[in-house]
Amino acid sequence: VDRDMLEQWVARAKERATDYSLVAFDDRCPDELLERFVDLTMVMNTAPRDDLDMEDWVETPERYREREEKHLAQGVRSWRLIAVHEPTGEFAGYTEFFFPPYSDEQVWQEATGVVPAHRAKGLGRWLKAANLLRLMDERPAAKYVDTWNAFSNGPMLGINIAMGFELVRGYASYQAPTSVLGAATAG
Repeated sequence: VDRDMLEQWVARAKERATDYSLVAFDDRCPDELLERFVDLTMVMNTAPRDDLDMEDWVETPERYREREEKHLAQGVRSWRLIAVHEPTGEFAGYTEFFFPPYSDEQVWQEATGVVPAHRAKGLGRWLKAANLLRLMDERPAAKYVDTWNAFSNGPMLGINIAMGFELVRGYASYQAPTSVLGAATAG
């Protein structure tokens, strides 16, 4: 990972997104942020789905807390970083790392999303770069960051490739009506 590049991304983001700041929390979302943060996570419904016919993902503060408690009970730790639009207080984007309990070398880069009204300001790069710089400083044993995204998600794919992520494996999702599947497997 090119630390100088990440630092430049952070510096440039502050120039492009002057009305924004970053707020971090680890493991448990503070009560005063919970409802707004859970609403922010719904931005992942704007990620490319290609031709799949699927309902939006729905999160509630209660379900979020349940998952949080389950992760902590399993020894999974997490960092989340939120971009906040200062004039309105609106949560504009976020990114998250998860740390499995069985390895200090492995990190899971999970969701990164920016609300459409706040895109094209470098927030995705800023969020990911700032979180990765913290990882380099505070968890030097980390050697592998595992992430994923759709091949059709050009902006995020561009960020990931520029950061140095390499394709390890690919997945495909297929969808068909149950009537078609039933007929195809009926014999």
